[in-house]
Amino acid sequence: MKVARTASELLAHLDDELAWRVQEITTVQKAVKSANGGSEVALLRAGVPLLYAHWEGGVKAMAIRYVEFISRQGHTYADIKQCFSGLKALGQVKQMHSITKRVFAASNLLTEIYGISNQRASIPLRAYVSNVGNLNFDMFEQVAGFIDIDAGKYTARKNMIDESLLKQRNEIAHGEFLTVDAAAFDSMSREVLTLLRQFKDDVQNALVQKTYLR
Repeated sequence: MKVARTASELLAHLDDELAWRVQEITTVQKAVKSANGGSEVALLRAGVPLLYAHWEGGVKAMAIRYVEFISRQGHTYADIKQCFSGLKALGQVKQMHSITKRVFAASNLLTEIYGISNQRASIPLRAYVSNVGNLNFDMFEQVAGFIDIDAGKYTARKNMIDESLLKQRNEIAHGEFLTVDAAAFDSMSREVLTLLRQFKDDVQNALVQKTYLR
């Protein structure tokens, strides 16, 4: 899918990103409810990694689409919230590693970082977020914070993300035999769908209200 150039294009992309994930999760939910015996056990075990994949994939994809849209708007880093400058500044610091032993290294680093302000914003989130590993609650907080979304409203589902979803997914993905309770799976499916919808709404609201601007 091409990078959105307008707000309406991004809204459509966010809708599409959520829609296919909702459809796939609900399809598995229905399959589990109509299965029994060994088929039900297998579907439940297969369903947990799928739920996690949509949790991680959905959050990352929507965050990336959002910052790619911002990067296409022609703003400088001075125009947008400071949180979006972090990865660019990190890249500058890494490039200057060779001078860190110099007496005036701190001065040079500050000059480079403050110099970012007048550069056209190009936020390299995709390269970083693709390598962050498991999207536990701590990592989710970091991604949300980077795009100026309050993660506090998601805190109530921290245990579900870390202990139910991620822990079970890892055990199954590593080949352990884990019996998944059908009722618990249905509840977790609904929780994941709620999280994805909420995150999509938060990104959409930030876009419409242009909260990415200073």
